[in-house]
Amino acid sequence: MLKLCAEAGLVKVGLVGLEGTRIKANAALAANRTHTSIEIGLS
Repeated sequence: MLKLCAEAGLVKVGLVGLEGTRIKANAALAANRTHTSIEIGLS
């Protein structure tokens, strides 16, 4: 997503830091995406 936004000129790409906060969530398996499906634009 960040790459697409950068290519569209919506964001400036720089250093991204991640931290380890865990948040309880109820995510559907059907909403998960693979790297390949994102690259070819499947939803």
